Amino acid sequence: MAYCVPDFTQTLPEGTVHLAFSSTFTNDYARFHDTALNDMDVLVARSPTVRACDIQKVRAVLSPQLSRLKDVIVFSTRGSVSLASKLAGGDYDGDMVWVCWERSIVQAFENTPVPEEPRPEELGIVREKTRMKELPPASSASEMIRRGFMFGANPAMLGQCTAYFQRHDWADGSITRTGSTWIAALLGYLVDQPKQGYRFTMAAWNRLRRRNDLVVGNGKSPAYYDNFAVPPTDHILDHLQTQVAKPLVESTLAEFCRGFQDIPKVDEHLSEFWKQAKVRGANDKEIGDVLKTLEDQIRHVHGHWPKQLRGDLSDPSDSGFRVMLAECFRKYKEILPPSSTHPLIAWWQQREQVADRASEWKLLRASATFTLYRDNRFPWHMAGQQLIVLKLRALGRMRPVDERIHETYKPAAAFFRKREERLSSKRMDENEVEEDEGKFDLVNSTCSIDLGC
Repeated sequence: MAYCVPDFTQTLPEGTVHLAFSSTFTNDYARFHDTALNDMDVLVARSPTVRACDIQKVRAVLSPQLSRLKDVIVFSTRGSVSLASKLAGGDYDGDMVWVCWERSIVQAFENTPVPEEPRPEELGIVREKTRMKELPPASSASEMIRRGFMFGANPAMLGQCTAYFQRHDWADGSITRTGSTWIAALLGYLVDQPKQGYRFTMAAWNRLRRRNDLVVGNGKSPAYYDNFAVPPTDHILDHLQTQVAKPLVESTLAEFCRGFQDIPKVDEHLSEFWKQAKVRGANDKEIGDVLKTLEDQIRHVHGHWPKQLRGDLSDPSDSGFRVMLAECFRKYKEILPPSSTHPLIAWWQQREQVADRASEWKLLRASATFTLYRDNRFPWHMAGQQLIVLKLRALGRMRPVDERIHETYKPAAAFFRKREERLSSKRMDENEVEEDEGKFDLVNSTCSIDLGC
């Protein structure tokens, strides 16, 4: 996706675009690794892409005069019809377009001429044209605000009309007949409804359907609408959903799951702290008694945790859940080390008198809770912060940051982009090495055969 902008220099010939990147664009699947598109056919499209002409094939060229423009696609301004307007009635005030240069898709594509579209008023669309100066001076501001709220309260018809369009064209089998082109034009206008001040009501929608005899045949819906509850037909949309999209999604999910097969179900980093304490408790009776009491107290608190919430069914947005959680957490915080002269127990108790979220006792309590109830969310609701500290300590990568400073932090997009570029470049280098090694092995094996080894 890229923002489309016009070529004010009129350098680009009609039917061409210019797209350059601020950094190397890498696509391992297409084996593309470059900073610009040059001398190739590409497809450009803009949502909602319901007409045949809403996707256009154009030629991508590299123009030195436009080299300063990066990460935007520059459309030629030559010709009688703007390229942006061909794409679902787009323009150059912030529209984003989809760009595709996959040869297997682009080569077979043929452009469809842009049909003559009905005007907004022919579709029943009313445009709000009231200007500030046309309102009474004494109440112009408040009246404009009132009208703005009233306009915003109008129903958004885009989703409903889009769903109708999909069902209508599926039943009709065509997107070029008059009824389909009228709905497609309507959707193009509704996409810009807030920006253009368009108002389109349910009454206007019903009038438009009656006037153009727009009904969905036999009340049927595409098979993919109900997750293939009905058998798919030979319709192109059913084919794409069943034969292309669905297998790809399933295979991708399966591959994703296979990537986690070697990951242990139990995080030993979170239970190791408790295991070490148990080893010490086995050789020190007083420590062992404290640990046994700690286990019993955690089980007692967990007994107040409703059975229906002991799995993954807890809903933090439910008010009843929040009340129950607050009560359990209050009891959980009351689990404290006993008074003792034992050096370790006394140190636990001393540290608890300091407002420290990561005291040794809290970490021990958290590790014990996770070890006892690792299969549900109870440990995370009771000791989530301490479990995170245990994990970071085990990984050895932790930087304490003041909470007020941390609130100002945000992920750096440039950092992640450069990191992904390095990883992609590394994968491409590894693939090239594997190919070279394969060729080398083939030569060696051939030489060995010739030598009779």
